[in-house]
Amino acid sequence: MERKESQGYLGYYAGFISRLVAFFVDMAAIAISFTVIGWLFTVTATMMQFRTILGFSLRQFPQIINILDNIASPAVVALITVIYSFGYFIFFWSMTGQTVGNAFLGLRIVTTQGRRVPIWRAVLRLAGYVISFATLFLGFLWIVVDNRRQGLHDKIAGTYVIYSWDALPDEQFLANLIVKFTGRHQRRQIPKNTSLEKQD
Repeated sequence: MERKESQGYLGYYAGFISRLVAFFVDMAAIAISFTVIGWLFTVTATMMQFRTILGFSLRQFPQIINILDNIASPAVVALITVIYSFGYFIFFWSMTGQTVGNAFLGLRIVTTQGRRVPIWRAVLRLAGYVISFATLFLGFLWIVVDNRRQGLHDKIAGTYVIYSWDALPDEQFLANLIVKFTGRHQRRQIPKNTSLEKQD
């Protein structure tokens, strides 16, 4: 469906640049929230003197104390960060269809039927993210040339990313170039007979 100049982009497939900016906003949101949570945990543990209490209670079990000491090691912190990041995306995709970055850019993730993304599709989509990273970002770059702006992760999970408010995206210049080179319009609306209701 070709967009008229007087129309906005509500319901149209979101482009590469909007999605890229949303991703960086999400990375910032994850970093800030993880840092704040870690700081609150550290302050609480210090104020409650957890280490002193646990050290006294578990002095007969040095192995457990060593395990607790290793929790703060870089490898464990990195693992917790990865788990937290994965949980962030799965939670927001399945609960609201919008991460913080998506909401900021006016984007929403829906199924190809226009419905809310169930949690199993969110997990598949995240697996597609990992594959896209592993293929030197080719899975993400596919968004630029795909007619429905689906990346590899979208195709795996059966999802679209659409504009959820009447925004004029920054990547309009990119869309115009694609139209010139391919002779086809890249922005098409999802079918009008679909809804954002929960899947059966």
